[in-house]
Amino acid sequence: MTAIALPLETKTKSKSQWQVVWEQFQKQPQAVFALLVLLALYIGAVFAPFLTPYDRQESFGLEGVRYQAPTQVRFWENGSLQAPFVYATVRKVDSQTFETKYFEDTAQKFPIRFFAERGEAYKLFGLFDTRVRLVSVEAPARLFLMGSDGSGRDIFSRILLGAQISLSIGFIAVGISFLIGAILGGLAGYYGGILDALLMRFAEVIQAIPPFFLLIALSALIPALLPPEQYFFGVIIMLGFSSWMDLAKAIRGQVMSIREQEFIVSARALGIPEGRVILRHILPNTASYLVVLGSITIPSAILAESGLSFIGRGIREPAVSWGSMISDITQNGVAGLNLHPWALAPGWYILVTIVAWNVLGDGLRAAFDPKKRR
Repeated sequence: MTAIALPLETKTKSKSQWQVVWEQFQKQPQAVFALLVLLALYIGAVFAPFLTPYDRQESFGLEGVRYQAPTQVRFWENGSLQAPFVYATVRKVDSQTFETKYFEDTAQKFPIRFFAERGEAYKLFGLFDTRVRLVSVEAPARLFLMGSDGSGRDIFSRILLGAQISLSIGFIAVGISFLIGAILGGLAGYYGGILDALLMRFAEVIQAIPPFFLLIALSALIPALLPPEQYFFGVIIMLGFSSWMDLAKAIRGQVMSIREQEFIVSARALGIPEGRVILRHILPNTASYLVVLGSITIPSAILAESGLSFIGRGIREPAVSWGSMISDITQNGVAGLNLHPWALAPGWYILVTIVAWNVLGDGLRAAFDPKKRR
């Protein structure tokens, strides 16, 4: 008799929830592209001092370069390929319209320098003092990749340095609101009764105040004479304390449904302290919901800070954010907008960031939803 070889049983390794979510997320090209855009923006903010040719407050306004158009980087001269260079600019005033115009002086050619030292020292990764810049140019030439503002400061440098505030403020403010909302919502949903009624009524009272007016009122509590760093943290705390209500209500609903499940009932029957049940068993089961909600809340915090800085109630000089930069062009009204459209570059950065976060949020929502999986 011949023995019959039976196929060996193969065990398939089960995938975790986060692996399944990542696979589903990769099937959405628009969400992946939005993630790459956001990564590029945040990486640019991290390395901003290295990537920028000028410091945030370095001004050339006294040298007559207010609202200078973006510098044209050239690679060709006399029909031959050259290393990147720029020409010096000459400022002239139209005798009839009194409009300031800038012209290239082709007699003064300045090569663009890479990895050269200039400007004030900064800390690379917060550890090493250095003055190396990715690109720079020798005076009297100016390297304004996105033009200059009304004070003769480089807009490109200020955008990247302002991104450190505009982009980070969303994460930190949402982290504060998540902490408050998760604690209050978790307590209200787990214990219910009078505590639930008091916390939810308190949230509804605050939520009844229009959000922007609430932010303005809270900003008045921040002393104007604080140093820029302390004032920055004051704005973050203000944004966090003004946006926890919706999160608390959502967490409350999630906790109320989770607390009746068998594993929670078993944990309570075993005598596990209620604080540990909430922190170790209930709140972690709301993680997927928090991830999606965070991707939606972060752009709201960025917009709120930009709006406050635009009206002078947010980030103030010498600190810089995208909102405070936009207020510069509006000082000249519609005429300034028509004459110097490049000064609106921070607004485009805000638009791209908000759209990217919203697209990313839609992608995460679809990836976590079993009904939408492909």
